[in-house]
Amino acid sequence: MTTDPTTSAAQDGLNHLQAAAREMIAAARAFLDAAEAVVEDPQQVTQAVGVVGSFVKAASAAVQPTARDADGDPIERITVT
Repeated sequence: MTTDPTTSAAQDGLNHLQAAAREMIAAARAFLDAAEAVVEDPQQVTQAVGVVGSFVKAASAAVQPTARDADGDPIERITVT
């Protein structure tokens, strides 16, 4: 008895779609849990966002190289508004 490759590919595709659907459901549940936390305690979420923001800023600064002039000194960028 041989397995039809088309049937096998269709079954694999269905398995992947089911797994993706389960992941989407899990993500939706996590989002709803987070939304519930905001409703229950907005101050806690504000603090968590601040911590995450600080982490992202520090990681970004660590990854981005400092621009240097011809003498090798760091270049300071000044925003003009």
